[in-house]
Amino acid sequence: MEYGRVFECVSRGLYEQGLATYAALADPTPADARWAGVCALNLRQFERAKNFLLLAVGGGEAAANVELSTTLRQLGDLSLADQVLATVDEAGLAPFDRCLLYRERAALAYSGGALKEASELLEIALLSAYQSGPLQQVLLPAINQLFGLVLGSRGFYARAEQNFTLALEGSHAARSIYVRNSRGLCRLRLGKLDEADADLNDALRHSDAAPVARPVILYNLGLLAKARGDLAAAHALFAQAGDLAREVQELETECYAELALCLIAGVRGDQACARRHLARARVLSTGPKAAAEVLLAEGVHRLHAAEDTAVAHLEEAARSFADLGLRREEGIALLYLAEARAAFGAEDEALPLLDQVVDIKSALGNGLAFSSELRYLTRTLGVLQRAPVDAYARALYDDYVEMESTHPQRLDVFTLGRVEVRLDGQPVFFDLKRAVEILVYLLDRPGQRMNQVLLDLFPDTEPGLARNYFHQARYELQRRLPRLSVPHDPGSKSYRVQAAGYALSRDDREVDVAVARGGPALLRAVEGYQGDFLPDAESEWAFTRRSGLRNDLIAAGLKVLTRPDGDLGLGTLLDLAMGLHRVDPLEPGVGEALVRLTSAVEGRLSALHVLARLLQYHEQELGAPPPNLLALQETLTGQAHQHLDP
Repeated sequence: MEYGRVFECVSRGLYEQGLATYAALADPTPADARWAGVCALNLRQFERAKNFLLLAVGGGEAAANVELSTTLRQLGDLSLADQVLATVDEAGLAPFDRCLLYRERAALAYSGGALKEASELLEIALLSAYQSGPLQQVLLPAINQLFGLVLGSRGFYARAEQNFTLALEGSHAARSIYVRNSRGLCRLRLGKLDEADADLNDALRHSDAAPVARPVILYNLGLLAKARGDLAAAHALFAQAGDLAREVQELETECYAELALCLIAGVRGDQACARRHLARARVLSTGPKAAAEVLLAEGVHRLHAAEDTAVAHLEEAARSFADLGLRREEGIALLYLAEARAAFGAEDEALPLLDQVVDIKSALGNGLAFSSELRYLTRTLGVLQRAPVDAYARALYDDYVEMESTHPQRLDVFTLGRVEVRLDGQPVFFDLKRAVEILVYLLDRPGQRMNQVLLDLFPDTEPGLARNYFHQARYELQRRLPRLSVPHDPGSKSYRVQAAGYALSRDDREVDVAVARGGPALLRAVEGYQGDFLPDAESEWAFTRRSGLRNDLIAAGLKVLTRPDGDLGLGTLLDLAMGLHRVDPLEPGVGEALVRLTSAVEGRLSALHVLARLLQYHEQELGAPPPNLLALQETLTGQAHQHLDP
């Protein structure tokens, strides 16, 4: 069956190109409109997608109702999506379209919490895929990806991981980002934190091919940070995920980010903030799973606020998760219910609840979700500590003790204006001058082969000497930081840093995050920008990263200064302009903004003094001031003369 040029773009994940191809068609068919709708859907242009798909259905392309159902489902209207899908006549469909029909039925079942039904429908979709000839290569990655999500929700994480790995085979660039992100979450559930870290960061690094995937990647990175006990990093990632999800209308991710922020606010004792996040999540939630998650968050919020009504909410949340077959989430709800029982004077009722959590842990084959949650449940920990040594629930406490014995240490890597590594606040010293540069390079570009390392870091050094230095640096890093390793992967013949034993922070990555978020975050980034990235490094990679950081920060700052959105006052904008001037004192746009804001805040005379210093500095460094500052001088001088005229 011929599906046309727009479909070819869809099959390769080239959604912008697909829309351009459709627009260039002299006489587009209803089938072309269908695939243009899929392009718009994948770009999160939901209203545009609906229009294309309704056009296709109206033109006789009845199978486009499958993608119309997908659009409605992603907008959160599961009931209408189900009604639309029911209009599709399966009997007249080719195997390709029948496969898509059953995949969407499975997706609706998954969204509605019918996990076993979703698995059965995906088995039928797989059969149809294999009956569709060469088009099976387009279908199989999507089916295996959804199958992995369903199996993971049912607690079959090992099988889910296999499905995600299968989905990567044949995935186009955009889909591979989603699949790697899903596999990263699955590996987190399996307790494979290093592998989860590698998958999630790899997905984030390549997310330019699928920008709308960034919110859920950041959300999953937040879950990873939380599992490692780094609540500050988790909070920053959840906040960024929520902001980006709101921009691209990724309602489900925004909902879960708000719920995660609600929990963190409650742990920190900020109940007003927790309440605001919960209120937002309630509006965003769709489907029974999200409803159960909101119930859980409501119960936890009331628990933190010492309201005994928390018990009823937590009991209902646990029942809801059990009914949906979500064992992991049921176990977490039971943990909080045990905490509530202990908090409100019924400690004897807590231990039987914890026995149920051990049952769930055994069924899942992994207890990381429960041991990491125990960090925030002090009363439950007390119950477990006081329980008899042979008590069934003591298995949870044993897991917790084992996890905390390997609790990650704080590892801070400073690269802006200085090169320093601190471990739990104490400086770490290296014999090799470029050890930190190599560490940051491998963190920034994991999975590099030796030939690329030599090209990026040692382009002018004899290869044998360069290899020797690189390996010496690897060994010194591992010697000075015992929980860190830089192994060689014989399969891919590449190197990457493994640092599961550390809660890692980098000042340059904080600038990246601030640039991505914009607004007030930029002021903090400017304050943290203490100088050029790895100032003494001379490698091509360091030069590129150095100039990129500086240019990205300046560009993001100028965007705020030249198009203020009203959230920042003039004084804050002036502080930002002064900070950006410290980053690059010769950037004429920053100089102009600094003068104009000084005039607005401190008056014309102060602005003229600032301008005079800028003109003098430009003349000293470049030989002549830039035209925009000379023009500004004429304007301000003329205004001053007008002001003095009688």
